[in-house]
Amino acid sequence: MDKLTEGLDENAEFKAGNPAVGVYCGILIGVSSLVAAGVTGIGSGVSLFLGALVDAIRG
Repeated sequence: MDKLTEGLDENAEFKAGNPAVGVYCGILIGVSSLVAAGVTGIGSGVSLFLGALVDAIRG
């Protein structure tokens, strides 16, 4: 988060009651949840594909 907000002390702004910092943190948490769900879905699909491939090779 520091690279995205250089020159901004997030903790000081949050303690000062700046609601924009809270919204920004909420957006980051939401986006990270979506990315995590996508990665999990891709991993599941790859696992199913590899399982089917191994079953096909075994006969």
